[in-house]
Amino acid sequence: MPLNIFTAVVFNGTDSIPHFDLMVYRIIPILSSIIFIKWLLKGKKNIWERNMHGKVFILTGATSTNGMGASVAYDLALRGAQLIILSSKMDEFTNDFIMDLREKTENELIYSEYCDLSDLSSVRKFATAWIDNITPRRLDGIVLMHGEMQPIMGKKRYEKHTSKDGVELQMSINCVGTFHLLNLLKPCIKSQPPDRDVRIVYSTCIWQALGNVFPEDPCMSQEKFISHKFYSASKLQMSLLLVELHRQLVVGDEKEVKGAEKGDKLTKANISTTIVQPGIMRSGTLRRLISNGTVWALLVLYAGILYPFLWLFIKNGHGGAQSILYSLYTPEFEKINIESMEGKFTLGIPGCNYVINCNIQPKFYKKEFYDVALQSVLYNNMCKQIEHVEKVTAAKKNSEKKPTSETKDEPKNDENLDESATKAVNNNKGKKKKQSGKSKNQKSKW
Repeated sequence: MPLNIFTAVVFNGTDSIPHFDLMVYRIIPILSSIIFIKWLLKGKKNIWERNMHGKVFILTGATSTNGMGASVAYDLALRGAQLIILSSKMDEFTNDFIMDLREKTENELIYSEYCDLSDLSSVRKFATAWIDNITPRRLDGIVLMHGEMQPIMGKKRYEKHTSKDGVELQMSINCVGTFHLLNLLKPCIKSQPPDRDVRIVYSTCIWQALGNVFPEDPCMSQEKFISHKFYSASKLQMSLLLVELHRQLVVGDEKEVKGAEKGDKLTKANISTTIVQPGIMRSGTLRRLISNGTVWALLVLYAGILYPFLWLFIKNGHGGAQSILYSLYTPEFEKINIESMEGKFTLGIPGCNYVINCNIQPKFYKKEFYDVALQSVLYNNMCKQIEHVEKVTAAKKNSEKKPTSETKDEPKNDENLDESATKAVNNNKGKKKKQSGKSKNQKSKW
């Protein structure tokens, strides 16, 4: 077909092609403009490659269909990495996703583990099971790509959804459960040999620029619920906690520093921590934001009206995954290159980076990232609140178990006992008195 059009233009002229003027002066410029805008806004692509055979990664948020997490998991599996994908639902969808990923990448070292980040006991079970292995498990990286966002408009804005532990759901998944997982895995991360390149990658959101920090009450248990307030605060506080966690992994906490001053060796693993800003993309968070959690708005507003504009101006999940892949593959975060870049770190901490559009940013745009005292207070109070929440939840579970066992053995109300039951009780009491009298007489004889 293109050859016939070309020969017709050469031998017969442009007049032989119907609507040639319309195609040249209108359709082609419009298509060229669309292609150029799409190319310009798709974002920078990761150009680094890395051999991942034998490396072990823990992933969260990797089961999102056609999303950023699925793209990262596919790329890592294609390069031969062993993946431990954490999921809050071990259902048929998760099983099919794992099997499909194995078939596409021809990599059998892909596993799914149950870990509900909204349930602190579930997080603790996974982390302790990982650490308590007889042989220490290898760990080359943790990639955190999950997120939870509640509707921010209308009546649903004021409907507070809580986790199993009573913490607001966005704060629980985006911050509390994520920090709990990393904090419990801290001994495993520090125990990795110095020649192993361990990378922690956390995907944040542009909403963190609007967030506030609550160092005295990190879980925001005393704050009035406003959806976007909790979401933005959860993202900002998690980024700050990650900075403090990295400081403790690289430099050491107060006890380790004091021990090093006395002559003990301070173990330093080769760890890099990266906070990634993937940018605006067609993700579940954007769908929830536009549709406000309603099906009709999702079908009419998002899919029907806005989708052509979203397709043109906003990148997909694969485009958002490029910055995360860059953070995992780039040699700039290796130990040799980190030491050669001394004095050029974003926060003055070796290996703590901020990546946007596959580029290392020279600085963070929030002053809280440079407040070490604030981060330390936030870290300590978060640990205390998590410990308190776990104790309260455990006490509730125990109190729920006790009444069920007591009701089986004992009657609920003594007033409802019938006459026969009361007679039986009195007879038993009389028998006990007689037996006690006999035992006293026997003792007196002896």
